This record gives sequence, C-alpha cells and structure tokens, in this order.
Amino acid sequence: MDSDSWSLLLHGETPPAIERDGPFATLPAASVPLALCDEAGRLVRWTEALAELLGEANLRAGDAIDDVLARAGAREGQGGLRAAGGASRDVRLGTGRTVRVRSCATRRGGCVHVFRLLPQPVDRGCRREELQSLVAHELRSPLAVIQGYAGLLATGQPGPLNQAQREFLGGIESQVAELVRRLDCALDLQRLDAGTLILRPEAVAIGELAARVLADHRRNADARHVRLGLQVQPEDLTARADPERLRLVLDSLVARAIQASPVGGWVRCEAVAAERFAAIAVADGGPALATGDEERLFEPAGGRDAPGRVAGTSIGLVVSRLLVERLGGTVSARGDSGVGTTIVVRLPRAERPGDRAGEPA
Repeated sequence: MDSDSWSLLLHGETPPAIERDGPFATLPAASVPLALCDEAGRLVRWTEALAELLGEANLRAGDAIDDVLARAGAREGQGGLRAAGGASRDVRLGTGRTVRVRSCATRRGGCVHVFRLLPQPVDRGCRREELQSLVAHELRSPLAVIQGYAGLLATGQPGPLNQAQREFLGGIESQVAELVRRLDCALDLQRLDAGTLILRPEAVAIGELAARVLADHRRNADARHVRLGLQVQPEDLTARADPERLRLVLDSLVARAIQASPVGGWVRCEAVAAERFAAIAVADGGPALATGDEERLFEPAGGRDAPGRVAGTSIGLVVSRLLVERLGGTVSARGDSGVGTTIVVRLPRAERPGDRAGEPA
C-alpha cells in the first residue's frame, strides 16, 4: 500500500483499489487499528492496535471479521463488514464506545478495514453534577465567612452584646446552619439520582450521635422555647449505617420537628432495639398528621398542603428516606392521637461502634 493510499484511508476517504500484498509484513506493529480480510471476510492480517481496541488478545487468521466484532460486544442489527467495501459505518462496542470503520476493497477481492475510536459524547448528567458541586462550593464559601463573623461576635471580642443582639445573632447562626444542611441534602439527592453516592456503613452508636445532633439544634430550640428530649434503650444501641449520612438524616428530622412544634412545645428523640433493627423515632408536638397523609410527607411537592408538612423541609425528608433505604432500612411517619407527628427510622443493628459492618454500598 503506497503512502497516498494510507493517507486517504486514515482520513476517511477511499483510495483506489489496492493490492493485498506489498508492505503488509509490518502490519502487526502498526499503531493504527486495521484489519486486512480476504474475499470471504476472514482475517488475513491485523495490527496490534486493533487487538487492543477490541479487547481481543487471541485474534487468529481465518476468523470472520463480523464474528470478531460480535465477540467485542458489537450490537446486533448494525450489519456486517464483509460487504462493506468502500463504505463507512459506526459500530457500538460492548464497552459503550463507538468506532467508525472505513472499508476499502482490494484488487484481489478482499477488503481493508480501518477503525477509528470516536470521542465519547459529553455526559450531560456528569456536567450537571459538576456544576451543582461547584455551585455548592461557591455557596459554602460565603456561608463559612458568615459563620466565622457570627462566632467572633458571639465571643464578645468586638464588644458586648445585649440580650436582643444575642438572640438575633443566634438566629443568624441557626439559619446559616440550616442553609448548609439544605445544601448537603441537595447534593446527596443529586448523587443518589446519578448513582454516584458512595455509602460506607459501619457500627454507629445511636445515643452519641443523637445527642450531638440535639446539641447542634439547642440554640434554635431555645429560641422557640421548645424542649428537647432523648432516650435510648439500651444505652449502647448501635445501627449499621454511614455515620455522616445518618447524622444528616437525624439533623433533617430534628430540624423539621422543631419547626413543626409550637412555641413552648417539645421534641423527643427515642431509640430502641427492635429485634434485628434499631428504631429511631423523632416526635413533635405540632399539628397531627392525618391518616392517609403519611406517604405525602415524603413527596418532593405533592405533600405541601399536608398537615405535618413544614416549609423548607421537603428535600430533607426526601433525601432521608432515600439514604435510609440505601442503607437497608425504612422510614415511616404517623400521627399521634391528634397531636404531633412521629417519623421512625429503622436500620439494621450492628455490634460495636467503629467496626465496619460491610463493604461500601
């Protein structure tokens, strides 16, 4: 094959008919994925680059080119290459990548097939995830600055604060924490939808984790004069969960319960052992959840008018259920005797805190 014919083939054009003999002795070392077939469509020579492209380490002379493509996972119904002289077609392989095959007839009735791997199309889902992650990062930066200034004011170093100013400052800090929580929920929801969220389950001490979550919400509860309570039986109760995500779940449930409770109300977090599961219940003294509205509470939009639904908590409830289900558990809600709503999380029990209970989910 002369240099002009090579140039035409590699640029996707059809050169004049070429001889099957000539400089093909150097084919196996060529860097271009290429196959030379006889008149019956059987392999005569091929390049190492072709074997690598198709994942075929044991190509043999006499193999039908269409059979080789089938072994590489080429989808059916695309037609074969045997009669493709002078044509160009795209073939989707089992790896999901697409190759463009340019074929050129030889004077002796055979055919040369040149393969070119096409660029992968832009994954809009990945780009959307990257954009959302970037937006979350850009939002977190000013939020961190606000938290820093608020913390500095709380120390009294810039000057003493009166009671009203301390209350206003507490409101700023609680709202910034709420924004961070919603950002975390939004990112987890996107990752769950894209299948890119990695969970790392281990044995988690429920009492310790719940106590930290309630402590984080103490200031917000005090501002509404809402009493917080915690009871765990047994005290060393553990569950198999990703500690970071379980904290996000409890954080969302406690935040919703505080907002749902009237001024001077109460929020209780109780955890008990239930056979092979650890059941964690977060209850509030707000409006009762009507029978039949239990599932609507976990809908992104459909339950906005449901009793027990609190503005701004939809994404937290949606993500909480998805995360718990990914961890092998369940989330349910119920109304309690005309007063309040109880949301119950059930997760598989584990043995000792810190012990890995399995591979990442």
